Amino acid sequence: MGNNANRYHQQGGAFLWMLVWLLGMAAIFYFCITYHWPDSQTKLQSSIVQSVAASSGLGAENVLISDGRDVVLTGTLGSEAEIETAIEAATSVPGVRKVSSELEIVAAAPEVMPSFHLTGNEDVIVLTGQVTDESTSSLLASGAASSNPGKTIDNQIVVDENTAQPVWVEMAVSSMNSLNKLEQPELHIDGNAVTLGGTVTSEQDAELVVSELTETFRDPFVVENRLQVVALPEIIEPQLQFEMNGDTLVLSGKLRDKAELDRVVEATMAAYNPNLIDNQIVLNPNTQAALWMEPLINTIEMSAGTLQPMLKIDNEAASIGGIASSQA
Repeated sequence: MGNNANRYHQQGGAFLWMLVWLLGMAAIFYFCITYHWPDSQTKLQSSIVQSVAASSGLGAENVLISDGRDVVLTGTLGSEAEIETAIEAATSVPGVRKVSSELEIVAAAPEVMPSFHLTGNEDVIVLTGQVTDESTSSLLASGAASSNPGKTIDNQIVVDENTAQPVWVEMAVSSMNSLNKLEQPELHIDGNAVTLGGTVTSEQDAELVVSELTETFRDPFVVENRLQVVALPEIIEPQLQFEMNGDTLVLSGKLRDKAELDRVVEATMAAYNPNLIDNQIVLNPNTQAALWMEPLINTIEMSAGTLQPMLKIDNEAASIGGIASSQA
């Protein structure tokens, strides 16, 4: 009887130790799950994000993990093919059991072709068109300012991030120096088409500007020449002639404007006091200014009272005549 009791006591002790061991292992397992499983899940998510980001551009906010190894992809992509690529990238990561997609297709806005237009006059250079960013717009405006000193730059270029990046910016800036040879210059860039406009004073200048732009805008760009050759107006030398015909003073020649004519009329009226003035002087704005006007007025004043006065100025040659009065 005593032996049986001892045996039962020993068996009870072994069972108790076995129970303690099982509880200890359970505690260790719980500790591992509690403190190490989140680290494993974080590493898995990091691996998935790296793989998905490299293939489709999705970020960590677009990768969700449930039940330890199940992945849910969220967000938007541009096409069904991009969604399939993202799913394949996530599935390929070791440790992933299942990939579900909540991705939506949102088509990207179509890119707009960049453009640039420069028009100018003697005072203002106006810039219009459309480019990708402010730095490109500023670079074009800076180029226009440096090649047109003293002129106002009116920059109206539209900046839109959906515009394709222009490849012609440096070419456009370089070409602006050639436009200095033009009156009312125009430069238009649309796609690969470059249009040159404005006026020049000779065929030689036109050929030079077109050659410079063709050298700057190489294939695949095509330069279209719309330059107009407008010859400079003929420079007219001022001329003046007057003489008395009876009691009428006859004026003839070429002067620039009415201001010069009025000075001649006032001086001759005061000096010779004619009854009538027959004005035949032709006014033309292309006539050079009469640089001899001040000496002429002084001469007329000095010859006041001369009978039958006569004066002729042609270019640099001048002659004066008349009969001095007996009172002179």
